[in-house]
Amino acid sequence: MRKALQAGAGLIAPVCIAAVAVLGAGVAAAQTPPCQGSLTVIRDSAILPGKMPLFEKAVADQTAWYATHGDTATPKLLKILRRDPQTGAMSYAADEAMTATVHRPGVKSPPHDAAWNSFVAEFQASSTIKSETAVCWPGR
Repeated sequence: MRKALQAGAGLIAPVCIAAVAVLGAGVAAAQTPPCQGSLTVIRDSAILPGKMPLFEKAVADQTAWYATHGDTATPKLLKILRRDPQTGAMSYAADEAMTATVHRPGVKSPPHDAAWNSFVAEFQASSTIKSETAVCWPGR
């Protein structure tokens, strides 16, 4: 997923904290090869200046949407850690985050509605997707 931290380079290392990803329409619905696990969509997002709280709210609102619509998808927020090259201290990035949404096999996502559009608008107002990857998450 990411390059390992190199001594003094200050590269990024992802750490799972908890919350969500917006699943692009069609990613889960598209034909996928057999997966002995769960389809998982991982996104790396650039967070707009000062917009991390709104991004975190979008993640929480997406999680609530899945829960209230009978979908078993489990979104997670992956906060990015950065190492200060001078001090070695780690801190959370304010300008980048990753999300991962695990979709259970055989569960079809409910139709999108106004609440879906609302959290999608929060993501759009707080971030830009840098990359999106669909993976087969091991296990069930």
